[in-house]
Amino acid sequence: MGLFNVLKRLPLECFRWAFRVPCLAVALVVRTVRLAVRVLQRMLGSLLFGIVSESERILIVGAPNSGKSALLYRIKLGEFIQTVATSCYIEEDTTLCHICLAPSELCMHCEVNHFDAIRVCLCECGINDDNDVVEDQIKYSSRVLLVLDSTDPAATGSALQHIANIITQHNFFHQSPKYVLFNNKTDIVGSNTASLMSQLNKPRHLQNRIIWVNGSALTGEGIVDAVKFLLLDEQWKIRTSSVHEIDDLIQFN
Repeated sequence: MGLFNVLKRLPLECFRWAFRVPCLAVALVVRTVRLAVRVLQRMLGSLLFGIVSESERILIVGAPNSGKSALLYRIKLGEFIQTVATSCYIEEDTTLCHICLAPSELCMHCEVNHFDAIRVCLCECGINDDNDVVEDQIKYSSRVLLVLDSTDPAATGSALQHIANIITQHNFFHQSPKYVLFNNKTDIVGSNTASLMSQLNKPRHLQNRIIWVNGSALTGEGIVDAVKFLLLDEQWKIRTSSVHEIDDLIQFN
């Protein structure tokens, strides 16, 4: 009886499989084509993006142990990385979301793609680099992040003098430079958070191109304010008109 039922249903099962196999084959082909198209789009997007868009260079300078490397990797990775003193010049490339200025790989905005992201090259001079290296990098970076250590008030005077010298040299090579005095480590109890802009001897025409930011590479405080001032020029203002309403997403760690 069981064999009879099997033989009875055999034509129907053969018909079903004869119809199902082509459908499965078509579905597999469609999925393969879609995957290939997505990969091709990403490859072409990356290629075109790399050709038509130049990286925005940000030079990070400051006193030894002021937290320059931690600040660099906070911008790039969106998290705090424990680092040692950087001995030689380094460069790190990254892409930031044009809406929240968080790393595009970690950004929550689904609409961000290669053409909406801001390509950034973060540059830092090491403690073993001489003045020639710093002067050479100054020529190529119109945006400078000047890092101060808020926990070392004894070194403030020499640090401000060093910053004033850098601004004088840097301003000679660039028509529209931008500077952020980033007062780092303000999350530490007893740190100095008072602005020292009045003590900085700066040219009058740069009054609106220098800002003071209290922040911390450890907590992420102040990172977005600093990066926003350095990167958001006229070409981004239309697409980032509401950026001030976005929370500091870099602080998710």
